[in-house]
Amino acid sequence: MIATRRLAVLALSLMQLLAVLPALAQDEAKPVSEPAAGGPAWLVAGSQRGLERWSLDGRATMISRGTARFPRWRSADKVVVLTGDELASGKILLQQVSLSSGKRRTLATLPPFSCKNKEERQDKEELLPALPLLLQTQDDFRLDRTGRKACLRIMDRNINMAEIGVDMEIDLRSGKTRRWSFAEEETCEPPPGVVIKNGPASDCGAMEPDAEPMSARTDYSFTFRDGRIVDATDQVIKRAAVLKGYANGPVSPSGRWVVLYGEIAEGDYMHRGILLFDRSDGSVHQVPMKATQVWSAAIDLSKTRKHLSVLDTVTEDDVRWLPIADADVLVVNFRVVVPGARLFMVRGEVAR
Repeated sequence: MIATRRLAVLALSLMQLLAVLPALAQDEAKPVSEPAAGGPAWLVAGSQRGLERWSLDGRATMISRGTARFPRWRSADKVVVLTGDELASGKILLQQVSLSSGKRRTLATLPPFSCKNKEERQDKEELLPALPLLLQTQDDFRLDRTGRKACLRIMDRNINMAEIGVDMEIDLRSGKTRRWSFAEEETCEPPPGVVIKNGPASDCGAMEPDAEPMSARTDYSFTFRDGRIVDATDQVIKRAAVLKGYANGPVSPSGRWVVLYGEIAEGDYMHRGILLFDRSDGSVHQVPMKATQVWSAAIDLSKTRKHLSVLDTVTEDDVRWLPIADADVLVVNFRVVVPGARLFMVRGEVAR
């Protein structure tokens, strides 16, 4: 009788395990992405301090202490982070953090990178001291759509000025890394195991910019076109010289708010100012430049004749809308803007 009961328990346990295994396999194969629109009304940011959860009223709760730079969503509960920013030092770990427990698991150690002809380069008087290889934009670190590979691109300067750059593809299951250098060999002779490619390249297929969240509504009354505000009947209701050169940028998930980008001022970095356009009433707002909970009133375009004082950004900056439930939330680097309500600053980079 006891043996029969034991066999029944074992059979039940086996059946339960078999029922769970497909779900586990399915969870492993889920595509990597931020929480879907309609998800929780909070965000995650990482810094030297740690990984934190931020509510939309600007309050932070620590998830995991310790350096957690450039967080990337792997699943609804898991984020991949880097333990530093000097990614060619050989000391940086790629770790996975559980949002529910705060526990970390090391996925890989980024291998060191140094030009074999480093001393020869430094002997040449015309060359400046070597710069560290860093992520130059937020798009230079991402996970592929399966969540099984990480791709990084590190350079000594931004893409317009870079002399040395390295693409890395990391298998998050095995920790193995493949690397390619896109520098002239006389500029930087790469270490063993690094393949030279002509121009920035990666076999990871994940270096394209993120797609913007799709706008849920398109029936707002006002649009912005060629520096003019136009109503639903295609009549120009506002024309202002200070808006000349501005163009439509990313649209919020609700369809109500539009980022307006100013004309690009070219240099080592390409600068452009940003404004926010409200399609529900045709108003234009400045993005506050200081950490404040106060939302700026609409610009009075009838009285504004001179150049506007606007928040300056460069094309490498992180400017995007988050797919958050029942709220339009804009990230501008460390600024989090809830249009019509508030702005607050987070400590570190917002997960993407």
